[in-house]
Amino acid sequence: MICLTLKGVVYYRGGLLPFYFKNIGLGILLFLLLAMLFNKFTPYWADYKLIYTELSKILFIIALLFILVSRNRTEDERTLQIRLKAYSSAMLCSVGAFVIHKLLHLFPYFDRGYEMTVTQFIMSIFVCYYLIYWFLVRKN
Repeated sequence: MICLTLKGVVYYRGGLLPFYFKNIGLGILLFLLLAMLFNKFTPYWADYKLIYTELSKILFIIALLFILVSRNRTEDERTLQIRLKAYSSAMLCSVGAFVIHKLLHLFPYFDRGYEMTVTQFIMSIFVCYYLIYWFLVRKN
């Protein structure tokens, strides 16, 4: 944990990766996109479909995590407050969607045999965070 003090104000700087991790995350996403296109046009990966899909899910989550926890070029107290609001709101939205999903499965009309996996739950948290963060940055 690193704290930076300027003019008596303490800024928390720990827990965030350097800015270039955003580029690494975007590079992983580009690699996954190219691998997905390569997979569509070549039958070679058909034998390894299960391994390929699980590995792509893991790499996709890692890429989103790198983008999520890396610093912006200019990181200040306002950005940290926006991050905190986006983290908490994204968690509330994702847990709320999960609870509604489980409650709807109690009724036979809504039960379609579809269950939300852990990977989908984590991805929903990331997507909610990005949408809320983008909205709050544009709003302020």
